Amino acid sequence: MSEGTSSVLLQRIDPKRDHVRGRYAPDAVGFVLYGDYLCPYCRRLRHVILRLREVLGDKLAYVFRHYPNERAHPGAELISRAAEAAGKQGRFWDMHDWLYEQDPPPGIDQVREFAQSLGLDMARFEGDLNEPDTQQRVQEDLAEGKRNGVTGTPTVFIDGIRYDGAWDFYSLLEAIERPVAQKLQRSARAFASLPASGGLVL
Repeated sequence: MSEGTSSVLLQRIDPKRDHVRGRYAPDAVGFVLYGDYLCPYCRRLRHVILRLREVLGDKLAYVFRHYPNERAHPGAELISRAAEAAGKQGRFWDMHDWLYEQDPPPGIDQVREFAQSLGLDMARFEGDLNEPDTQQRVQEDLAEGKRNGVTGTPTVFIDGIRYDGAWDFYSLLEAIERPVAQKLQRSARAFASLPASGGLVL
């Protein structure tokens, strides 16, 4: 096993359910973050993730899953539900980015003000905030995280393998580039094995 990774394997990414930013395709590397919007370490990591996405572009598919730690950060579960409520009106990533940009972390009243500034239907937002299916969505992420060995935030999985290395840009970039290179090699081998009469137009 490569340095900085462990043998803990993540259940697969589901583009129909997961919040995925970027082009999730066979040649992209999945970067799954189990995060807590009130976690200061997640907030610091966000700047590194932004740089990684700028450098890697479509080679990186960023996935966010909720892992609110109510014991350490009271109100974290409610803030996660607010992101999901915004997501039901197509604004998950707007809320996600804003939540991590705030320092200190926002309270629910500030979150409501931001939701209104996005032009959300506030009656629907308030209803979705407390809907059982919104609560269930957050709890499902939390439960799946625990099944995957997550005990705190941030926890990152790179191409299905938990990353236990340093959190700086270059360490993470190196960890991501290994599976990128492997995918490119597999694609090259598959291309080389095509018959000459494969009907390809160059």
